[in-house]
This record gives sequence, C-alpha cells and structure tokens, in this order.
Amino acid sequence: MKKALAVLSILIFAFTISCKKELSKVQKEDLIIEKLIESSELFNKKEYSKSLKVCKEILSLDSNNTLAMKKIGSIYYMNNFPEKAKEIWEKVLKNNPNDQEVKKGLESLKKQSKTELDIKEIK
Repeated sequence: MKKALAVLSILIFAFTISCKKELSKVQKEDLIIEKLIESSELFNKKEYSKSLKVCKEILSLDSNNTLAMKKIGSIYYMNNFPEKAKEIWEKVLKNNPNDQEVKKGLESLKKQSKTELDIKEIK
C-alpha cells in the first residue's frame, strides 16, 4: 500500500510539473504574439530600430519565428541594407520555400540591383 501511495505521489508530482511547463509554453506563445503585434505597430510608425529590437526579443524566445525574421528583413530593406535583407529573407525561404511575400521581397531586391547596374552603365 505504501508503495502504491509513493508511486501515486510521484505521478501526481510529475503531472503537476508537466502542467506547469505547458502553462509556461502557452504564456511564452502569448508573449510572442504580443511582441509580434508590438513590432508591427512600431514598423508601421517607421520606428525601425525599436521594431528590430522587439523582433530580436522574439527570436530569443523562438529562434525560428518566421514572422520576426521576415520583419527583420523588411526593416533592413526599408533602411537601405539590401544585402542584410536578402540574407534574412533567404533564411526564411529555407524554412518556408513557398512564402510568396518573401519571394516578392527578394524579387524586388533583384529589380533594384538591376536598376542600379543599368544606371552605373549609363554613367
């Protein structure tokens, strides 16, 4: 009987820990969603450095968060860092090869590069 109670106590303890971990996972996901909203609001206000900081916070919670990575690529693009934007967006495509939004961004970079080359040739 004592062994059965001991086993039952261990199972209850393990279940409690499991529930706490699950709760913290939900809390983490909620925090990520809040930060994604915050980063989008900052981006829309053209507060790119603040948006970038929030995106990096998201990646510290979830290193594979595609939305944060896409936003970082867009921040680099909007701040005239096309190579960094390309690098980030290509990482996104490795995980999500059918991401049309990122494909459009990369296509825009290609057109921009071609235009810059055409202008250099004219000069």
